[in-house]
Amino acid sequence: MANNDANDPTDGSPKPVATFGQQIIIAVLVVAVGLLFGMGPVVAVLQQPSPGEIMAGISESEAARYQRTSERLQRVLNPEHRRDGEFFLPRHEDEAPVAQLLYARMAEREGLAPTAAQMDNYFRNWQRRTLPGSDTTYGAALAHAASGRNAVEPSAVVDFLRVRVAADAFRSRNITVPATSPALATAFTKAYMQQLSVRQVILDSQYLVDDEAIAAVDDEHRIEDTYHRLRDRHFATKANRTAHLYVADVAEIARHVAISDEMIEARYSAERDERFTTTVSVEDDDGEVQDVTQVQSLDDVRAILREELAEEAARDIAGILANTLRRTLQEEGLAGSTAVSPEDMAPIADLVRIDSDDDPRLESWVGLRVIRDVVIERPEDGTGVTSMGDIGGIDLGELNIFTDDFAPGFLSAPYRPHLEGGDRSASQAVILITAAEEAGYKPLAAVRDQVVRYIAARDQHQSLVSAATELMEQARAAGSIDAALAEDEALRQRWNIESTVERSLSALQALQPPAEDLEGPRPPHFFAVSLGAGIDPIQAVLADGQASGSGPWTERPRLRVLELTEVEPVEGAEQMVQWLGAQVQRSMEEELSLVFQRTLMTRIQEGR
Repeated sequence: MANNDANDPTDGSPKPVATFGQQIIIAVLVVAVGLLFGMGPVVAVLQQPSPGEIMAGISESEAARYQRTSERLQRVLNPEHRRDGEFFLPRHEDEAPVAQLLYARMAEREGLAPTAAQMDNYFRNWQRRTLPGSDTTYGAALAHAASGRNAVEPSAVVDFLRVRVAADAFRSRNITVPATSPALATAFTKAYMQQLSVRQVILDSQYLVDDEAIAAVDDEHRIEDTYHRLRDRHFATKANRTAHLYVADVAEIARHVAISDEMIEARYSAERDERFTTTVSVEDDDGEVQDVTQVQSLDDVRAILREELAEEAARDIAGILANTLRRTLQEEGLAGSTAVSPEDMAPIADLVRIDSDDDPRLESWVGLRVIRDVVIERPEDGTGVTSMGDIGGIDLGELNIFTDDFAPGFLSAPYRPHLEGGDRSASQAVILITAAEEAGYKPLAAVRDQVVRYIAARDQHQSLVSAATELMEQARAAGSIDAALAEDEALRQRWNIESTVERSLSALQALQPPAEDLEGPRPPHFFAVSLGAGIDPIQAVLADGQASGSGPWTERPRLRVLELTEVEPVEGAEQMVQWLGAQVQRSMEEELSLVFQRTLMTRIQEGR
């Protein structure tokens, strides 16, 4: 069941859905692991049909229907993926459609699935739930969406909920890892809540990377090897298509629409009573409450009505302009063509225009808005809506321009882009693909300077460690890091240090001392609590990754020299300890499950 705890710190965003075949492998693996962990009698488990046998009864269309329903419910009932709302898209591999359907089938075999009467009652109560941050019920939201692209049949919702309830029942009985000791979880949580105050400075290798250091990086073989190590993290490029867009743009058309005062007055008269008239309760001087009718004047709402009427007219005119474009493309023999060039479209873009003869609301002619060289990137999972710039996005389920059929020269029919929130734009665009680039990597020649600077910074690691050691020795002798910096102005200038910075660390925050040799084995992490438990409160550790910027330069060597100044007491946090203890226990269970999954996979791969 999706987690609806508003205070849940876990990431609520949905994970990419694996392919049907991948889901089958994951589902069988997870169930096999769960049965190994399960709390039921081993003999009873061994007597069950294998997950593979049950899986044979699940079709790809059934999994696709479940996935489609989950996507639409997510868009209607919790489109922003708020943590205080319900989640319908899978957030973990064992919540993928095939896994859920498999669990539901196994629940039916064990008598755990809900009956029809139970589901009727559950569905009625479920419809009374409200959207996060709103009084709107699920039932009302689904009814409102019934006429749009996110419409979901009630029967599909009931089927989805039945599968989810049954899957949760099976998971609870058979797959949940035996509970970790609550005492251990609570103790771990209290240690997690223990905060340490430190003062620290950052020693950054960027202050050692000068022209001489960069010039010293001249080993071409090393540069190429480093490039290959970095390219997956920093130099990968997505597949993309470059396109010219020929748009019947509502926003542009609206600027050419003339809205008369008579039109505004007519709209105001028609909507005044229902839209612009309100009744408020007012207390007079004698304390009596009377209802007073207030009416917004025409002048108060004139600008709003003018804008609304202009947009309505522009929507109509955009349709006329798009039809004119469609008819012209047919007459020129370009409709549906896969060999069109921008030069072919140039005269058509100039030719297609309409004026007041086509619609009297136009005060001047309007034509197509031509947007050149729009780069449209393929999403990571190859599905969903991807941006075409300010006009909206293209749904790859409707028009997948990343297949072989959409090579440069392809010209689409007029297409209504998708807007944020799921609505369709009234604007219409013809898409001309002008270039195609498949996923790959930026060539070394294009990123060579970045690679060389990265190597030059790594070559300063030992100097960085020596500087940190020197600063620690000076701080111990002077009594603190601040005292050492006050005595050595040259040290401050060399590392561009103004003063120490105060920071709070968790007592269980893992810190890693720097290795003397950057390419050698890494020293083991130690907990921050060791700063207080040990004799020496001054330590040098690796700094966090650079939060700002991009590229390999963010991975340059940086060290923190920190000094423990205070161990903050944990007081009045019993409720938080109890809640966090449950989260810790759940995390321990998940980690144990992962260990067994990896072990089982290793055995499968080795044929044991």
